[in-house]
Amino acid sequence: MRLIYAGFLLGCLGLILYISAVTWISSPPTVMIMTFLRAVKAGNLDEAVDMLGDNACRCPPQGGWVALLKYELGHEPSLAFLVGHPFDIGRARTTWVADNTPYILPWEVPESTFVDVPLTFEPAGYSPYFLPLHLAYGQDLTVAQFQAALANLRKDDWKAFSLRLRPSLAAGTVPPPPSEQARAAEAKSGQPPAAKNANTKGADLAAELLGKQALYLVPRDCGSVVSPDGKKLPLAQVEAQIPRLRACTLRLRAERRGQFKPWRVSKLKFLDAIVQVDGQQPTTLLTPEDTSIKSAVPNPAWR
Repeated sequence: MRLIYAGFLLGCLGLILYISAVTWISSPPTVMIMTFLRAVKAGNLDEAVDMLGDNACRCPPQGGWVALLKYELGHEPSLAFLVGHPFDIGRARTTWVADNTPYILPWEVPESTFVDVPLTFEPAGYSPYFLPLHLAYGQDLTVAQFQAALANLRKDDWKAFSLRLRPSLAAGTVPPPPSEQARAAEAKSGQPPAAKNANTKGADLAAELLGKQALYLVPRDCGSVVSPDGKKLPLAQVEAQIPRLRACTLRLRAERRGQFKPWRVSKLKFLDAIVQVDGQQPTTLLTPEDTSIKSAVPNPAWR
């Protein structure tokens, strides 16, 4: 009787393992994508970072994969404006693409897809501001320059697009870069400066080599709009004129290195972004000709 009972338990265990393996192998990337976006929305950075990676070299951007989720690391494109904020997720569209990453065993065949996810934002809830480029990097603008930037939103809309999206224009929205945080901590502690890490050395070298252009390496708190008499416009007056993001398409590249590996997000970009000032006509940004997936073959199983 015990043998029969033990055999029954082993059979159940085997069935569970088989179902789990089949589910894992056949799981579409959209399952991971939705889990990833929910983690971003909830502000769970550790969970979100666990779903980032790539098939080829596991080469994260400078600062690690978390750089895709933090303003202060200056990575573009970025999801920082989504972290911890509400947004609506539409129905994803998945496109299968070729992946030529080398492999050895049959079950190590790499798989790659593009997943396009519509995102929408409710004006009454959360709708991030789209700052003019200079303001997004802490530079001041005259009223005339500010108005000119707002009148021509499509000019250079692709430059640091997602880093220009902000939940607020208030000071403290964008933390200082790690190099400045380290120097501030050392100054506060009164201790001798510690040895510089790679990020700090890189930032200092870039500032030395690029001069004024180094101001645009990492985003900053919103700069000020200055009137002809030298006074800064009130924040509320500036906010009322800046367009806010109403909708966009988030394109994520989902990859996995073999059928027994989890899907991960390796790259992202934004398309067809709609921004609007209350009471005015909306403007569509980021509509370049995209030839990167014209030859992609849809996977019928994921339609």
